[in-house]
Amino acid sequence: MKHDEPVWRNAAGDIFAEEEALGHESAYELLHPEMLVFVNEVGSNTSETKDGHVGGQTYLCTKDG
Repeated sequence: MKHDEPVWRNAAGDIFAEEEALGHESAYELLHPEMLVFVNEVGSNTSETKDGHVGGQTYLCTKDG
């Protein structure tokens, strides 16, 4: 789910003011964190399997790596 405006959260995931928050603000609410897929608006690859493969094949990785 996407919020109209980005919000700041604490470590428990509750919405807080920026001064008390942890991490970066986000406009997205994780409804099913066990099924998280990483996305990044600037194109960084945040889901590498560290197997030495560069380019081409994409992988779906578990949260443990």
